[in-house]
Amino acid sequence: MFIKDSPMAVDSFNLESPDPKDGFCKKDWLAIDSCVPEGGARLCGNMTGGIYEYPFQMKADAFRLVFHSDNSTSHSGFQISYKLLSSCGNGLYWDPPISLIPGLFPSNVPCFTQVSERKGTINSPYYPHSYPNNLDCVYEFMR
Repeated sequence: MFIKDSPMAVDSFNLESPDPKDGFCKKDWLAIDSCVPEGGARLCGNMTGGIYEYPFQMKADAFRLVFHSDNSTSHSGFQISYKLLSSCGNGLYWDPPISLIPGLFPSNVPCFTQVSERKGTINSPYYPHSYPNNLDCVYEFMR
């Protein structure tokens, strides 16, 4: 996966598969949040080792990856390595829901990560073990 000037290598990616009827990720997915409505993309299934390119708006201050799981099956999740090279300017279009991560101490830990480091790794909760059901997480990459 590549976002313009922000390469991201998919080290491991195992979420529920897309809907066989229309190929759309409806159950568990990782979305690339965009600066414009309907400008993002949902990723699901097994995409380990894949490289994808998505054009990222040049004037935003940040971009977000939004992880969602429904109430059915869970899988091992994902691990993505990143290196931020630049960002865009006018902010993001929507505020996605953020869940509390079950089973952590202290309790009531939100599934939100604001990333300001220039490179590193992000992963789904409990990776490489199964992520919880009914979860909404946000990974916000800042300039």
